[in-house]
Amino acid sequence: MSPAFILATDLDGTFLGGTEDERRRLYDMVESRRDELLLVFVTGRDLPFIRTLCSDTMVPWPDYVIGDVGTTIAGGPDIAPLEELEAPIAAAWSDRGAEVRALLDGAPGLSLQPTPFRYRVSYDYDPAAFDPALVPQVEAR
Repeated sequence: MSPAFILATDLDGTFLGGTEDERRRLYDMVESRRDELLLVFVTGRDLPFIRTLCSDTMVPWPDYVIGDVGTTIAGGPDIAPLEELEAPIAAAWSDRGAEVRALLDGAPGLSLQPTPFRYRVSYDYDPAAFDPALVPQVEAR
């Protein structure tokens, strides 16, 4: 496919925003132009969320997803990770999840999010409780 247009959009508050009627008109327009429009979701959301969203709602299936806050690149009819495009991300991450979790275990103001990301670790942040002295330790890694 050589699209004439690429629509790369965030989901929350953007592609999922507006009234139901406004979303339906947008999604119908996207579907009516699939022969010339490539749809890319750029989102912090993970692939299982995207698959469920597109299966269970009127949201069109994207051609590609840049998800998990930029750490996942996926595409195709089942929105599968594209390993050749993710290779630089995987190399930079170097499977350091366990190291990051150990370093931040028990850190005040940080609560580990229970999400199975492949190339990142995420925390909920409480700025009132966080100790900024931890920042140089993280940056040194």
